[in-house]
Amino acid sequence: MGEFLVELQKHLTGGARAFAHRMFQSMPRADQRRWAEIYLSGLVNAVGRKSISKIAELAGGGSAVQSLQQFVNQSPWDWQPVREALALYLAERLPVRAWLVGYAVIHKRGDHSVGVERRFVRDAGRLVNCQLGLSLQLDVEETAVPVNWRLLLSRRWTEDAERRRRTRIPEHEGGICEREHMLGMLDELIALRVPSAPVVFDATDVTNAPRLLDDLTDRGLGYVIGVKGDERLLAEPHLRAVMGTRQADQRVGRRALSPSEILRGWRDHPSSHRVWPQLTGHGAGRVQVRAASARLVDTERRPGAAVRLVAERPLGSAAPTRYWITNLVDRPVPELFDLIARKDRADANAARDPYGLHDFEGRSYQGWHHHMTMVSVAHAYALLTGARTDADYLPSENATS
Repeated sequence: MGEFLVELQKHLTGGARAFAHRMFQSMPRADQRRWAEIYLSGLVNAVGRKSISKIAELAGGGSAVQSLQQFVNQSPWDWQPVREALALYLAERLPVRAWLVGYAVIHKRGDHSVGVERRFVRDAGRLVNCQLGLSLQLDVEETAVPVNWRLLLSRRWTEDAERRRRTRIPEHEGGICEREHMLGMLDELIALRVPSAPVVFDATDVTNAPRLLDDLTDRGLGYVIGVKGDERLLAEPHLRAVMGTRQADQRVGRRALSPSEILRGWRDHPSSHRVWPQLTGHGAGRVQVRAASARLVDTERRPGAAVRLVAERPLGSAAPTRYWITNLVDRPVPELFDLIARKDRADANAARDPYGLHDFEGRSYQGWHHHMTMVSVAHAYALLTGARTDADYLPSENATS
């Protein structure tokens, strides 16, 4: 243990040591801060799966396994101040180009870990036994760093008293939908006075997209939100959209239309589309992108606002496969598509994360949040010390139990 701590002290020098101090200064005990540094170093430096036993080997083995398990699963340190310190540290030093909200699918073998169940995962195209996290990431330096997390829990977990007791799910967790979790994370970031940036999120699995768009508008946030092609959230227009322009007749009718109805009649003409590379797990090809001026339907809160509808159609496909609504109506379409590409890249990287995102071995709610907080710090540490590049992302190993 002593030799490892000496090497750790050498490694955490200068700005890196100041970073670790800033991240963990909210932990009240010196031993918590020490084990936080050891766990952080293990997440960054251990080769392959970042299990506690492998991290403990770097720390000299022996009692380190028990101490690391205690730090992650039982120690009562509050993860929220660490996440807040991380978000502020990044925003103070790097330009934030977007606030990205995404899912983390964490494969599991058994069903005892908090939140685990079989879910249909669209990107996998099949049922997967997994935990499902929701992350808020700051897009900086051509990469994204997660700064906040939520664990999505179904009624199977929140309404089962024995499951709640066994995995120590707190009383306030129950009946919270994905939209509310997302807004909670955004509100926490706003409260920190982090400079705002466009929110990018694929909400095709979220019910009531118009309400989500209203919620984002209430907060004064720009957004690029993925929506279902058949969701009726746009007012009937009489318009002719020209790619890359805002020239459109906005005489709005009464009928609500879906994005697919707005863009019906897609034609392969240079005036109606342009081609950009598609940087996403949905297919490593190229897509035709069309943008049309539109207007949201009226809601109880406000009249329908002017928006832009952006649709992607893979080359050779008969129809668009993804639709996005944005209130950034003055942004050039290439800039909008760049924001979407950043979101796709962050999702792809999360699927093959090299800093332990998929490697939590505990079962409790508290342990999950502790581990994911440390994974977030590891991302930032590796970025800020020059240890991280996109080439570091490797396919995750087998699911944990």
